[in-house]
Amino acid sequence: MHLTNPSSQAIQAPPPQRRKASHRWLHEASISGQKANVESISRVRPLDRAVIPQVGSSYMISSAHIENFRCYKSLDLKDLGLINVIVGECGSGKTALLEALFLPGCNHNALIGYLMNRGFQIPQIPRWSNVDFESIYLPLFHQFDSENHPHVSLKGSAANQRSITLNFDRAAVLQLPIGEAGKSNDAPLSSTTLGVARPLLIKSIGSSGKPSEIKISFDTGTQKLEVTGEPSPTAHIALFHAGAFTTAQESAQQFSDLNKKKSSPSFAVRFSKIINKVFPLIDNISVESAMGGSFILHCSCKGVDDKIPLNFVSSGINKLTAILLGIVAGAGGVVLIDEIENGFYYKSLPKMWETIMAFASEYETQVFASTHSKECLDAFLPVVSRNEKHCRLLRSEIEKGGSHGVRVFSGKVFEAVLETGEVDARSGE
Repeated sequence: MHLTNPSSQAIQAPPPQRRKASHRWLHEASISGQKANVESISRVRPLDRAVIPQVGSSYMISSAHIENFRCYKSLDLKDLGLINVIVGECGSGKTALLEALFLPGCNHNALIGYLMNRGFQIPQIPRWSNVDFESIYLPLFHQFDSENHPHVSLKGSAANQRSITLNFDRAAVLQLPIGEAGKSNDAPLSSTTLGVARPLLIKSIGSSGKPSEIKISFDTGTQKLEVTGEPSPTAHIALFHAGAFTTAQESAQQFSDLNKKKSSPSFAVRFSKIINKVFPLIDNISVESAMGGSFILHCSCKGVDDKIPLNFVSSGINKLTAILLGIVAGAGGVVLIDEIENGFYYKSLPKMWETIMAFASEYETQVFASTHSKECLDAFLPVVSRNEKHCRLLRSEIEKGGSHGVRVFSGKVFEAVLETGEVDARSGE
């Protein structure tokens, strides 16, 4: 494909390549293939001249259908862009939308992972019933009703054509243990306390079009969840939660993997220069040993003689580093970010957006980001004005009758919608 800058000069870009990543904080599953082409990072344009794909490019997710997932009974999204910013009041479905887009590309471990990042814990109780087993997954079902089968289908680039459906298997019933009578925390047993649970079926269709199915059940012998079946190859979709973003060790591992590629100058040198443009306080990022024998990202910091851990300097610097590493590693895929503004000083938001746009364009990685901040939206407007055809505003709404919906605004009307006050990004206002 060709990329164009604001002066309309055509630039030939190399085709993006994907790398296999395995970092828990990304909650990502990757398509087998070659590693990302980190050579192209040296050509990230100055922050005021971000390159963008030509009109007509096939985005990773161009449309989505969501049914019976969390707060959404039925939702259709069309005409999605390269950068999609999600706004709306608290409880209107911003995070649920990100999770819905993530669902078709994840595996079971990631499924449990993002439930736990929502504050959910698998219960540790002496006896199980069908209610206990199903409660692990019921937060995904609309109105917590097991008969409302969640379904999400994505359309767009070939690698992200996929769908997923969840339901509890009526044909197979698991007999669950009821514990032992006489223990201090046991209630009296009766014939009604013997529990049964239906296994969870996850039916999916991957990019190949081949259907697959996995079954999640409870092993009464090991007292653990058991996953059987063949899942579809997972998509390269990364989900960054607001409350559980990343760890220093995982960012360091990904940084090291990218820096091992032969290039001149090194990935570390180029990446450091880009971060320095947003945060002039730091430079010279590298992986160094820390207390306890672990390895984490360090940086040079003005006023400090020795390098210090990056996560000690600023949560905003740490967050932007994780996001950009995710975009590079996920070339050709999708990055989902909840509450993107958290950790950033308002004056750094314009450069943050410019850098994310430049990276997303260079690596053809689609971005969906939610925000509560009016300052964050205002900082994004200069990027939108230069890249109208590639930016979208998604507003989550609670409609009459209590149903949830999402309206999609094109970049062309993005600024007008904000100026007229039709969109109030601040939650609760």
